[in-house]
Amino acid sequence: MAPVKCGVCGRPTNLICKDCKSAAYCSKHCQVRDNALHERICEKMTVALNNLDDEHPPDEPDVTYKLGMRFDKDEPDKDMPQMIWVETVEESDTSKAISQYSDWIGGGDVRKDFFYTFHDRTIQLSTDSGKFPEENSGISQLIRGGRYSNLRNGAYPHRLRSSVVIMGVEQMTNDNRVAEYRDMTANDLRVALKCFLEDTYIFEVGGNNTENPFVALKQPEWCQAVKINNLAELHQQIPSSQFQTVLLNKKHAEIGTYEYKSVISEIIGIPLLLKRLPCTLKRKTTEEFEPNNAALSLLFGTDRIDPAKKPASGNSEYEEEDNLSFLVFREDQENLKRQQVEAMCIYGRFQKVLRRSQAKKIDEGYRSWIDAKPLGLKKPVSTEWSGRGVKRARESSPSVNKSSVEDEMGEDALKSDKEVAGAAGLLREHSLNMNTEEALNIDGDPEPEMWVPGSGHSR
Repeated sequence: MAPVKCGVCGRPTNLICKDCKSAAYCSKHCQVRDNALHERICEKMTVALNNLDDEHPPDEPDVTYKLGMRFDKDEPDKDMPQMIWVETVEESDTSKAISQYSDWIGGGDVRKDFFYTFHDRTIQLSTDSGKFPEENSGISQLIRGGRYSNLRNGAYPHRLRSSVVIMGVEQMTNDNRVAEYRDMTANDLRVALKCFLEDTYIFEVGGNNTENPFVALKQPEWCQAVKINNLAELHQQIPSSQFQTVLLNKKHAEIGTYEYKSVISEIIGIPLLLKRLPCTLKRKTTEEFEPNNAALSLLFGTDRIDPAKKPASGNSEYEEEDNLSFLVFREDQENLKRQQVEAMCIYGRFQKVLRRSQAKKIDEGYRSWIDAKPLGLKKPVSTEWSGRGVKRARESSPSVNKSSVEDEMGEDALKSDKEVAGAAGLLREHSLNMNTEEALNIDGDPEPEMWVPGSGHSR
């Protein structure tokens, strides 16, 4: 048997699934990673291949039938892929093949074809999108937890809505047309999933979101980032967490469209980029329209974006940039941990309070200087006409109450001393050269202990 490529990592292998004999893996590790996805197709693939004599339509000179896959939005078992036999017609004069399956996708006139290649396996996806395509729950289950690049429809690509038929492609012509089709295999479902995720750049793996079992997220193109939830999303998180771990597709073009670079993070030595994420939840209370102060503290000292460049949306509340959630990721695309972002937010809040306190004291000093009196004067300055000139009376300076001066130094700044000490401790704990495998903590490994500011203890 000629070697085939592993469906997960692409390495050559001769190991195949003992049941369907249609999925190849190079190791037990890759088989386990693909298990959840493979279970959706293994039994149906086995039935289709074992019943070729009964199910396969007879071929003709220019017509052959190839095994295809369908995600039908109208089937009772619509959440699972279906195996179908699709008629293909070979046109000898044009050296191309045409698949005839308009009936499989609803019989509509608007057919769109897409091609995608992964590990040297090419597939063709066809859909009758129409004007207002409906959601395909089978596909949306496979890519749940992701966020699509237009920031409005979750991870669900508009082009793959409605019913979808997938065909295996054996050979393409020079003008990117199909020269020959092939039967689908179980490994092609992984190729299809990669196509479904082509426009997805974020996967939320913390808070309410459990890890998507179908997506192999621990691949080189994914890095760990942090989402700072606004109050609307924070109130619906179980457990409640404003700082949420997410995984970021480093190869996606959306990452290059960041909106802010945190000045504070540059000072500390971990340059962070920020991008606003529109809130897709219905806001229930006035409080949920309040600014996202945690994210704004990270932007202290940073030039804000031109309001004309805000992302368009259908709801006016999304235009308020301060109350949105924010995506935070490292400029060097290395892994970023929640504790690092929390520590820098604390540092940013301290700097903001300190700057406000300094400005207040300067303003108070300026106003007191206007009314300042020379030291040693016993009485208020007065003028008396004596015929020869002005006579001044001395007035002693008022007594200074030390406790009152301390009260005026700024209560907010004094309270922030412990917070900034905690921030420094956290930043020392999480060094810049953080181990990648240690940071990518999506398998349920316990998070490192977090130092509570000012307490000297971990929690």
